[in-house]
Amino acid sequence: MPKKILVISPIPTHPRNAGHRERIYQLVRAMQQLGHDIHLLYITLESGGDLEVMQSCWGDQFHIFCHSPDRTPNHCAPSFHATLTGRLIRRIGFFLRKTLDFPYGVDDWYDPACETMIAELHRQFSFDVVCAEYVFCSKTLSLFDSQTLKILDTHDVFGNRKKLFQQHGQQPLWFYTTPREERKALRRADVILAIQEHECRFFQKLVPQKQVETLGHFVELQRSPLKTKRPQTLLFLASANQINVHGFQWFLREVWPRVQSRQPDVRMLLAGSICTAIEDHPAAIKLGEFLDAKPIYEQADIVISPILFGTGLKIKNIEAMGYAKPLVTTSAGAEGLEQGIQTAFFAAATAEEFANRILDLLTNSELRYRTCQQAYRFAEKLQQQNRSTLDQVLQIEHNQCQHH
Repeated sequence: MPKKILVISPIPTHPRNAGHRERIYQLVRAMQQLGHDIHLLYITLESGGDLEVMQSCWGDQFHIFCHSPDRTPNHCAPSFHATLTGRLIRRIGFFLRKTLDFPYGVDDWYDPACETMIAELHRQFSFDVVCAEYVFCSKTLSLFDSQTLKILDTHDVFGNRKKLFQQHGQQPLWFYTTPREERKALRRADVILAIQEHECRFFQKLVPQKQVETLGHFVELQRSPLKTKRPQTLLFLASANQINVHGFQWFLREVWPRVQSRQPDVRMLLAGSICTAIEDHPAAIKLGEFLDAKPIYEQADIVISPILFGTGLKIKNIEAMGYAKPLVTTSAGAEGLEQGIQTAFFAAATAEEFANRILDLLTNSELRYRTCQQAYRFAEKLQQQNRSTLDQVLQIEHNQCQHH
């Protein structure tokens, strides 16, 4: 039975130049393809959204809330209603001339001014389902009564995320919180969507009384022809976030010299907003940002994803397989996709192994062709599983969750 659904997102869907934007875009599209009536409310936490394109894409069922009326929508900044404890600790740090870091409360990025607009939309359209994107948007679920199914699409685990970054010599530049705060967000939902199985189990331990489902990423399946022309080419397509930058710098330092010493004619393409975050390097040919990913993928013999840590699911890895491209990633990059390791794609534990997997694919055309075929079939299988899971979730009645 078709449902009337409100998706509330603090992240724009356009331009589709980052994994989290692509996740939201593809999820909304998948809901539409299942026959549901979708409204998208964009709460402008993250600036840089292309409002004209979003309006054109979603039509009359696109709504926008900007928390600051004295700014234009494209330049809205987050509204940080930080916890009292966090404010006190940061103020102490100011007087001591030190940066005293403190995890965000799960509602620190929530702007209560949005509530009037959400209430009005619900009054007009009487939504059967509401889906909030990210735990820091979860408080919007509390605005709906028991007649509306409340879904939280988590994207990532944010509890103790800071520790994960520090283990790799990085400071998190985005949201992070504690497991206790994350649990508070999860309890607001009837159904929790985890993007990969490991995170599904983590959330289930935090809230064992809740229904948690694994819903991976939907991709556009576009089989790309096997590239036969030289020069042989590697591709890293990524956004400018610090995990991607950190991983590519490791690749240039530890992996690239091993590949080039044995295949001196191979070239390295870099595409996406990461081009603005990486200093010019003789090994990297920067293609910059783009509107259509297909011509970029068609230039590649092999796609690399040298991600050394992170949470969630590596969206670009699945995208590469959806284009039928051989993928070489790391153990961290393979999280959530373990069933495809060494068949649909290759996962390396060390720099030497990463280089060897690339060299195997470059020098063995039969292996490269077979990997292309298996990558595409794996992406197709994931797509079918995701579609089935989403269909089942959206057909849940609220009273079923209460007795889960």
